[in-house]
Amino acid sequence: MQHVLHTIGASAYPMDVFVERLLARDIRAIADVRSVPYSAHFKDFCREALKDALGRRGIEYVWMGPQLGGKPDDPEVYDAQGHVDFGRLRGRPCFDEGVERLRRGLGRFPIALMCAEKDPMHCHRAVLIAETIHAEGLLDNEICHIWPHPGPDGVPVDIEGHGGLRDRILRHHAERDMRIAGLPKAQAVVEAVRRHREAMAASFVKPGMSGNARGRDRD
Repeated sequence: MQHVLHTIGASAYPMDVFVERLLARDIRAIADVRSVPYSAHFKDFCREALKDALGRRGIEYVWMGPQLGGKPDDPEVYDAQGHVDFGRLRGRPCFDEGVERLRRGLGRFPIALMCAEKDPMHCHRAVLIAETIHAEGLLDNEICHIWPHPGPDGVPVDIEGHGGLRDRILRHHAERDMRIAGLPKAQAVVEAVRRHREAMAASFVKPGMSGNARGRDRD
């Protein structure tokens, strides 16, 4: 049996609600995909504190930043301007190893990828990792993103399917470029996600360079 892969952001909920949301989905392991598992803004989500809080509720914590982090220390994944190249990032053998480890783990229990951003549309956990898993057909079940947002009827909800996220990315880019709006939907979604991923990568600056936002947590 293959369980559902979820994603969640450290900034989405306070710790007690964060843990309850995980337990409500029967999630038994967190894969932390932050390059640096510490937060300047959310101290409860620093590696040691988070591992302890999760462990008390029976949830395993695993740091996978070296394999799946969005801003690794590897200089080969950055361009000449210091921006991360998601293609190079995804092409590293350790990225494939990390994805395969997730796939094997999902054969045992539900897992959630955790990074920094609240909205999965603005985080590499969804736009790079989950999208790669989806596009390559590695899972039988739809990926679910846990984050508080208004549902279609305006009522607050906590779950967005990956298909819904892809549609949201499509709407965002189709509103800005009629050429995307004119494509068949399947092709339009692929193009919108590609553009969105490239735009996001341009904001990921090599650690230590002046383009980094001061104090921002690392994806």
